[in-house]
Amino acid sequence: MDRGIARSAPLEFRREAEPSDLPPLGAARLSATFDPFLSSFARQVIAVGGEVETGWRDGRLAAVLLFVRAERLGSAFVRDPSDLDRVGSRIAPGELYVEHSVPAIRETLDVFRFDLERARPRHPLRHPVRVADRRDADALSRLAGPAPIERRWTDALWESGETAFAAEIEGTIVGAAWGGRAGAFGRVHSLYVHPRYRRLGVGADLLEARLRWLRAEGARQVVTEIAIDNAPSLAITRHAGGAPIGRMYRARWEPGA
Repeated sequence: MDRGIARSAPLEFRREAEPSDLPPLGAARLSATFDPFLSSFARQVIAVGGEVETGWRDGRLAAVLLFVRAERLGSAFVRDPSDLDRVGSRIAPGELYVEHSVPAIRETLDVFRFDLERARPRHPLRHPVRVADRRDADALSRLAGPAPIERRWTDALWESGETAFAAEIEGTIVGAAWGGRAGAFGRVHSLYVHPRYRRLGVGADLLEARLRWLRAEGARQVVTEIAIDNAPSLAITRHAGGAPIGRMYRARWEPGA
């Protein structure tokens, strides 16, 4: 089949209402970085009441749209960047994280990779860091933001198999972060430190603890994404051995645009 004809064929979208109905998203090779985690992302979005749509062309999975209408925010992963406008039109008005530069960019994030099979700088922990459990859910949610919204996401992350980490000072949780693994691939994300305890090395401790834990669990490569204006997190990531491998963008779609 002519590749130009294949690209111009319309996408046929399908709503995925239940985690058990999801096709093998990671096998579709829609993302340069996040293929191993797409199924987890989709389960999390469904758990918080969001929408998951898959786009198909000639019987082949070509796009995944994850969107939470209450937050007007989501993510889109596509094999062909020219499909992004078709996907974005389904959520307009709203914003999507995407891996391709598009108009109306609101935020740019650097994507980093840690190679755990090679030697990397090891950060000595200054503060206790432990794996958190459900008893810590309220404390973790309060660090992240508005409690009703963040508690939904906290529960969804746990239900999808993610692991939470808590940093403590004098018995008080002052920082929280998450990590997940899919086979040999890991991801670290969603780091929060209470404003009163910043600049004390808490963020570096949480990153180091998660990398050590993922290495022990069998991960060999770990990715993370950080906004380019988040200088403290960028510095911590580079110091811990993270190497930049690409970028993500948060962009806005408007009706009729």
